[in-house]
Amino acid sequence: PPFSFSAFFKSKAFDVLFVGIFWLVALWLAAYSLDMTLFEILGSMSGSMLLLYAVLVFLYIFLFKFFLGETLGDRLFRRRE
Repeated sequence: PPFSFSAFFKSKAFDVLFVGIFWLVALWLAAYSLDMTLFEILGSMSGSMLLLYAVLVFLYIFLFKFFLGETLGDRLFRRRE
């Protein structure tokens, strides 16, 4: 099938947002265990938290591409034949 920029950007945006939900839940659980708010933990450790998000996105894309050949976003926004 021909390459479509719109499907590519939609799939990558879905992947980034999907991982972002798990990242926010992980931050919320960490903040809860430290008796802090989500915004306090983001304010005090923003560099580390962005690094955690980058690692989660990398692992998500690597594992899905390695084991399944496509990510959930690719599968969701694939052109139907």
